[in-house]
Amino acid sequence: MNNINLENQEKKLRKRQLINAALVGFLASIFVIGTVASIYKKNALGMIPMSIPLFLIYKIVRSSKRQKNE
Repeated sequence: MNNINLENQEKKLRKRQLINAALVGFLASIFVIGTVASIYKKNALGMIPMSIPLFLIYKIVRSSKRQKNE
């Protein structure tokens, strides 16, 4: 039973890592596109909403590091 539980936990960890990587990539692309659009339109206030994807990326990376250590 121990090997089966360990394999299931490894599968769950790999699945979470894949989902986290996809989310980080998606949020990073939103940040880059928003930043380019803000610079193109010369709108400094357009940079304020771009802090949301950065915050979410930070939270995802931090939580994935915690899950990896467990």
